[in-house]
Amino acid sequence: MERDRKEWFDVDMPSMLEKLEDAISETSSSTGYSFGSKPSYSDVVIWSLLRDCFAMDLEDTRKASEKFTSLNAICDQVANNPGVAKWLKERPESMF
Repeated sequence: MERDRKEWFDVDMPSMLEKLEDAISETSSSTGYSFGSKPSYSDVVIWSLLRDCFAMDLEDTRKASEKFTSLNAICDQVANNPGVAKWLKERPESMF
């Protein structure tokens, strides 16, 4: 199990994120957005994957994604959205 986890965060996840980063370079027309120049559901999905994951995975996810500047810019854009920031502050405690 631990070997599989290490392989996911060290090899598989960065490989997947690299492909996503490359795709975003073709679909984004503005830094911080995965498609065009406005927030989209895909931005929220990327943020959720990289920043709103299980607490036990957060540090490993951060390390796996640290070199992907477009993905991190998207995560920052979503996290700085006033509605998202308000929800994060007020949402009920949950394992999800």
